[in-house]
Amino acid sequence: MLFDWSKISRSEYPPDRLDRSKYAEFLTNFLIEKGKDENYVLNLNAQWGAGKTWFLRRWAEEIENQYPVVFIDAWKSDHSKDPFLAVITEIQHGLIDKTDKSLLKSPFIANAWRMIKSVAPEATKAVIKTKFGVDIDKATDFISSEGAADIGAKLVEAAMSAHEEANKSIEDFKKAINSWLESVIGSNRGYDYPLFIFIDELDRCRPTYAIEMLETIKHLFDMKRVVFVIATDKEQLEHSIKAVYGVGFDSQRYLNRFFNRTLTLRKPNHYEFIFEIVSSSVILQNHLGNKNNSWFIVEVGDSSYIEQYSKILSAISQVLHMDLRTINQWMERIEASIANISARFDFIFLALVLSVNCISSEKYNYITLGKLPVSSERDNFFKSMVGRGKLISESVSFKINGQVLGVSFPIDDYTNTSNSLRVKLIKLSIIELFYILWSIVIIDDKVDSLASTIKNFSRHLHQIDIFEIKDNAVLRAIILNDLKDSTLRLGDYADIVELACLLE
Repeated sequence: MLFDWSKISRSEYPPDRLDRSKYAEFLTNFLIEKGKDENYVLNLNAQWGAGKTWFLRRWAEEIENQYPVVFIDAWKSDHSKDPFLAVITEIQHGLIDKTDKSLLKSPFIANAWRMIKSVAPEATKAVIKTKFGVDIDKATDFISSEGAADIGAKLVEAAMSAHEEANKSIEDFKKAINSWLESVIGSNRGYDYPLFIFIDELDRCRPTYAIEMLETIKHLFDMKRVVFVIATDKEQLEHSIKAVYGVGFDSQRYLNRFFNRTLTLRKPNHYEFIFEIVSSSVILQNHLGNKNNSWFIVEVGDSSYIEQYSKILSAISQVLHMDLRTINQWMERIEASIANISARFDFIFLALVLSVNCISSEKYNYITLGKLPVSSERDNFFKSMVGRGKLISESVSFKINGQVLGVSFPIDDYTNTSNSLRVKLIKLSIIELFYILWSIVIIDDKVDSLASTIKNFSRHLHQIDIFEIKDNAVLRAIILNDLKDSTLRLGDYADIVELACLLE
C-alpha cells in the first residue's frame, strides 16, 4: 500500500508535513500480515504534542475502504462504568456500517448481538440477581447482618455459576464476532482481514478505567484476525497505573503484558510544532500574511511567511527552553492578544513579552516596569529564566528595506543626501532583538526619535557596514518608522499580555 498524505484528507485532516505517512504505511503492511492468523496489539506511544490523534485518525481514514476499521475515543466513554460496552458498541457500529443490509436481519447477526450483550459485566450481575436473588451492588450492605453466612454462600455459588456461564458466553461471543466479521469480508465490498481497532486517548482516562479497558482487550478480544492499535503517552499511563497500585509498582512491566510491541512516534521539534499551529490558525495567518503588518520584508507567497515567522517563534521558544505544552499555551495567548488589539503593534515584541510571562512572572514584572539590565548583564538576565539550562544563543535573519525611510536624509539643517540604502539581510540574536524592540517601545515620541536616529547615521551612508554601525541605527530607524504612529505603549502591551495570560 502507498500512502500519500501530502494533501488535505477527505475528513479535512491537514497535510502531513512531518513525513509520518511512511510510518502508517509500514505499520499497515506489518499488521496485515500479523492479523491474518493471529491477534495483535500495538501500542503507539507518543508524548503530548507529537500528534498521535491526528496520526491515528488519518491512518484509520486511509485504510477504511480496504479493511474493516473501528475508531474508539476512550476518553469519551470514560464516564461509563464498563469499558467492554464502550468497545463493543463501537465495534457494532463499525461492522453494521460495513455489513450488507440484506444480512442485518439474518438470525446469526441477531444471535451475535445477543451473545455480545450476554458477556457484559452488567449482564452477569443480572444473571446472579435473577437466579440467586442477590444484588451484587447492594450485597455489601447486608454482610454484617444475621444472614451474612447464607448470603456469602449464595455469592460463592452465584459467582461460580456466573463464571461458568461467562466463560461459555465469551467463547460464543468470540465466535459471533468472527462470524459477523466474516460476513463483512465476504460482502463483495473489497474488504479484507484483519479488523483494525484504533483506540485513542487511553492515557487521559481515569486510571481504573484505563486498566479495565486493557484487561478487556486482553481477555475478551484476543481473537484471530483482529488487531488493536492503542495510542497512549506511555509514561503518563504508567503514572496512572502507579496511582492505583502504588508508587513502587512496576507499571512498565505490567503494561508490557498487554502489548505485543510498542512504536514511539517522534516528537516534533519546536519549528515543526509551531509551523503546524500557525498553519491551522486563521487568526495568525490573517495577521502574519499581511506584509503591511511588519517592519521587515515578509514573503507572502505560498507558505513562505508561515515558515518565516515559525523560525522566529521557534528561536524564541528555544532560547527560553519551552516544552511543547508551554509553546501551545504561548501561541494561544498570542492569538488571543491579536484578536483584541486594534492599534498597530509589533508582533515580535508582543510574542517576546508573552514568552517571558510564560516562563517567569518575576522577570516579566521587571521588564514591564521599564527596567532592563545594562548590556553586559543581558545574557545573564535571560539565563536566570531558564534555571540550570544552558542559554541557547538562537539567531534570526531578516530582510529590511532602507527605502521605506524616504528618498533623502538631512545631514544638517541645510543639506540633504539621497537615500542609497537598499534591501539588506541582517542577522540578530533573539536577545539582541528583544532589547532593540523594548528600547523602541518605551519611547514616547517616536517621530522625534526617528528623526534623530536618521540624522546620526545619514552622514555615514556610504560606509560598507552602514547597517551595523551605531548600534544597528538603520534597523532602529526602520522599526521606529513602522511604529511611529502606534498608540501602544509598554503599559498597553502589559495590559494585553495580562489579559491573554488568563488563559491557563
